Amino acid sequence: MCVILDTTIGEFEKWVKKAKEEKLWLILLYHRVGGKEAPGTDDTTPEKFKKQMQIIHDCGIEVVTISETFEKIKNQ
Repeated sequence: MCVILDTTIGEFEKWVKKAKEEKLWLILLYHRVGGKEAPGTDDTTPEKFKKQMQIIHDCGIEVVTISETFEKIKNQ
């Protein structure tokens, strides 16, 4: 899922909960978080990012890098 400035915390939480309940992979794509200039429509704010990461943490979802994902798939 592409996380942009207009992505609400409610939408994000639904994505995470669905992935957890249905044992799905959830791939989150961020263009940019924060920055010194005003965020663009493809960006997100540090405040929203922090809330999103807290949702993932609270749901107990394992977070892995792309490399780790490829290793997991390769070993299945």
